[in-house]
Amino acid sequence: MRCLVFMLLLLFWAHSVCAQIVDYSADLVEQEDSLRTLSIKPVRKPKKLLRQVMNRLQLDLKQKHGERKYKIEAMLCIDTFPSFSANCICRVCGDNGLEIIDVTKDVSDIKIEDICFKGPYGLTDQDSVNIKCILVDFLNFSPICSSRYFYARPYPYSPIGAYEAERWFNVKAYKITYGSDDSIYRIDFIKNKNSRFRYGDRVGWFGDFSFTAFFDCRTLRITRYKGESYDWDNAFPLYSSDFQVDYEVDNGAPILNQLQYVGTFNNIKGNALVRRIE
Repeated sequence: MRCLVFMLLLLFWAHSVCAQIVDYSADLVEQEDSLRTLSIKPVRKPKKLLRQVMNRLQLDLKQKHGERKYKIEAMLCIDTFPSFSANCICRVCGDNGLEIIDVTKDVSDIKIEDICFKGPYGLTDQDSVNIKCILVDFLNFSPICSSRYFYARPYPYSPIGAYEAERWFNVKAYKITYGSDDSIYRIDFIKNKNSRFRYGDRVGWFGDFSFTAFFDCRTLRITRYKGESYDWDNAFPLYSSDFQVDYEVDNGAPILNQLQYVGTFNNIKGNALVRRIE
């Protein structure tokens, strides 16, 4: 009887081991299949590709879109005051979808709805105006360096489109293919640490910077843009920014869909999320 029980236990153990081996083998096959369909190839002439996507961006900047709403949510800390949260809804219309807010305009011209504040103290009228300006600043993003982009405070200057960028950054590009239909270009901007500001430069990138932009291979339209930047003084951050912007296509042209930001600018520490709600 004991021998029979032992044989049954042995058969059950062997079956379990075989099942685990089969499952593990299936996982390996799936991993091999996924690796087999993923292809990453460097682009031989990255600056030529950069010029092509720049031309596409210039055309997309001329597009006009209908009304949309964005919700801006942020956790903020100003100077030494306790942190607080604030959010609002921003209504935009007639923009190009890539540069949502014309920051050269007064904030009173921007349609803000349902502003909400949660903190340990009350707000004066001036505090409300200041917080409103800060929230709108998080929407002041452009994937391309333009004249009005200089006013945007939370984000560093974009190297895309700035002629100085060819000297300040090393540009590398890759074609990433997953399957037969999904292909994107990835363009990396890696800071050249030997760069120096020259007379005539409109933009300078002082500190540590890295940027990455993604473009659809078929349309050359931007799909994602992200960057990191840091500037330190005696181990204290003067400026830091870590952001990612995602775009989607609307009526054949890209528009900002979601923006995530963590960083420090001026005397403000912020953690913000901007997302399209309509």
